[in-house]
Formats: sequence, structure tokens, C-alpha cells
Amino acid sequence: MITGPFQIFFLLLLFLVALPITLLIVLAPGLIAGWLAKRLGKSPWVWGSLIGTTFAIVISPKIPSIYFGVFSWEEKLVMPQREETVFVPLKNTHKVVIHLSVKGVNFDVPLNYMSNYMNRRYDPPTHGWQNITKGEYAGEARHKVDQFSVTALLPDLEPMSEQNYREFEKSYFGLKVQASLSHPVADDFYFGGGYFDNLSRQSDDPDVPGMMRFHDNAGGDLFYSHDHPVPDLTHITCREDKSIPSHPTCTVDTAFVYKGFYRFRLGYRFDRTYLPKWREIDHKIKTLFERLGDATP
Repeated sequence: MITGPFQIFFLLLLFLVALPITLLIVLAPGLIAGWLAKRLGKSPWVWGSLIGTTFAIVISPKIPSIYFGVFSWEEKLVMPQREETVFVPLKNTHKVVIHLSVKGVNFDVPLNYMSNYMNRRYDPPTHGWQNITKGEYAGEARHKVDQFSVTALLPDLEPMSEQNYREFEKSYFGLKVQASLSHPVADDFYFGGGYFDNLSRQSDDPDVPGMMRFHDNAGGDLFYSHDHPVPDLTHITCREDKSIPSHPTCTVDTAFVYKGFYRFRLGYRFDRTYLPKWREIDHKIKTLFERLGDATP
């Protein structure tokens, strides 16, 4: 891929150099044939045109490959090479800290909290992470991202370790809770388009005190902290997982204000059996993100 003004300029320069060279290669046999024909008393136009045309027909199919080779060489020259990667076994993940930045706020996250880091998932067969760059492994790289997630075990939000990795490898949530931090959404995100007005109000659930309970057309339980848009709205959705119907989950979406200034959207998901303890989970997750944060742009 050619990007940036320098690469475009370099490509244009190569094209301007390659074009006359290509024309010279195509025309040269005809010019030489015409010169020799004139020396021998023959018609330079006839012989030059004949030899030149024949050579052009033979060489023209090869011209695209010539340019392709030039452009490929240009990309190798001006584009940065892919950074070398390493495999990080589970026993070493506590030593690797991934440095991230969201909305100008820095977060330093131990790799064993990130079972799915930028699509580099924990690999159960090898018990480790593939394709971690050497810069990340050494703690030298910081990525600007729109969101990131952590995965831990309830009740104390333990990260993955050699003692508990089997719990992380289960296909259902079980003890796992997965939390993500991202840019905030509009206050009316869960009210727009008449969605809220079409919900069916239900009796309050004693497991979720202080939250209004609703049903939607999909048959899920929805809980709202407010019946109108507010910046600190908390919204909980509990549905049956069609792939694992015996293990329904709940997803909480709420606001997270870091250091009293930086506003984020916080979402986390867990097994429904832990719904009565969601406020305790909420507090622990926010405390974890506070600890992982730095607040230094």
C-alpha cells in the first residue's frame, strides 16, 4: 500500500524515470534496424517499422511485470517492515504490560488480563499469546485505541494464571467477567427511535433493587436506572445465549468517569447468576480501571 506524501512523490519519480527507459527499450530495435538498413542501401522506414513493430509486439506483454517489479521494490524501500513478534507463554504474561491510550488517557494493562488483545487471542492449545511484538514485550510501544477489554474471574477479578486458566478456556462465562472501556455514547442512546417507548414495563426484580425492569420484543429482561436520558444512565440487558441456552448472561452499560474528568463508556458481561451482585461487580471493575489508568496524555 502506498501512503503518505513521501511515498507518492517517490513513486511518481520512479514512474517518470521508468517511462522513458521503457520507451527506449521498445523503440531502440526499430531505430537500430532503420540505421543499419540505411547503411545497406535499404529503406530505413520499412525495415525500422517492421523490426520495431515486431519487437514491440513481443516485449509489450512483459511491460506490466516490469512496472510491477519496480513498484514492489518501491514499497519494500519506503514502507516500514513488519515488526518481529514473539510468543508469550502463560507463565510469563504477568511480566508483559500492554501500554494503551484511549481519549488521551494512558492505561497500562498486564497481558494476562487481555485474553483477546487487538485480535491476538489467548491460544488454548499453546497456552500463550502469539504475535506479540518485541516492542510490546519490552514495554516500549503504546497504542492509541478506541476501546480495549479485560477479562478476569469473579469474585476478586483475578487475571489468568497457571492455576486458573482452565476457567478462562470454558465456552461459557462461568466465573468470567469481560469488561471494556470505550468512547462515551450520547445520553439518549438507549431511548432514541422510540425504542424505550415500545418496552413493556414489568414488576421490579428483587435481585436488582433500584432499577426499573422492562421486557422487549426479543423476550429479554432490561433494567434502567432512569426513565429518561441522563449522563450517568445504567442499562442492563439479560438474555439467553442461543449457543449456550443453559448459561444466560447479563450485560451492563454504564458511565465511568476517570479521575473526575475523563468520561468513558464502561460495559461488562457476566453469567446471570451474578446479577444480584452487579453493584459490587461494578465497583470492583471501576476500581480495576482506576488502577490500570495513568491519566498522563
